[in-house]
Amino acid sequence: MPAQASAWTWEQGKPASVTFSRGFSGSCAGCDLSSRNLDGARMSGGNFAGARFAGARMRRVEMTGGNFARASFDRADMAFAELSGSNFDGASFIGTGLREAEMNGTVLARTDFSGATLERVEMVGANLQGATLTGVRASAGQFSAANMAGVVAMNASFDQAEFTGSNLSRARLDSSSFEQADLTGANLSGARASRADFRNADLAGANLSGADLSGARGLTQRQLNEACGDTATRLPAGLTVPACRGARRR
Repeated sequence: MPAQASAWTWEQGKPASVTFSRGFSGSCAGCDLSSRNLDGARMSGGNFAGARFAGARMRRVEMTGGNFARASFDRADMAFAELSGSNFDGASFIGTGLREAEMNGTVLARTDFSGATLERVEMVGANLQGATLTGVRASAGQFSAANMAGVVAMNASFDQAEFTGSNLSRARLDSSSFEQADLTGANLSGARASRADFRNADLAGANLSGADLSGARGLTQRQLNEACGDTATRLPAGLTVPACRGARRR
């Protein structure tokens, strides 16, 4: 039998019902699709700016290369979703389940992930500038080469996560856990990490210039010998860090 076609019926400018075939792709800016069962839907390349998906079931949904700016996905189940290359600027993912979702190269600036599940998520090369990740569970997440400048990521879990070459400058990381995380070559300049846990984290080549790690836990001199900082770097008592190339020595 042929695949069921997509069907849109409109009422006051919004869809009264939406049927998604496996090959669906379209546009519906501002639509209210809250609490719908959208498992496996294909919305790649569409314009869903400002749409509402709160509480929807969206496992394995395909939303690549589309516009989802300012859309709301609060409390939705988006495990294993494919979201790479899309624009989610200003979107809300509060309490959303994004376990093992693929978001590589995605625009996520100013998004709110408060309380979201990001375990084993892939955000390689994503733009998370100014995003909120407070309280997220992101163990074993992939954030390599991501722009995370100015993120607020307090009380979060990033254990065993990958941040190789990522930009975490001016990030707020208070009370977060980076146990066994890979921060090789990461830019942590101006970051604040009071009570953050860096036990067994790899800081080789990390730039700690101007960072406040004075209240951080789990830091060792051996870790810091592989990183660099400047005179404005603040560390726990008794620890030092080599000067970055061109920086004034402590």
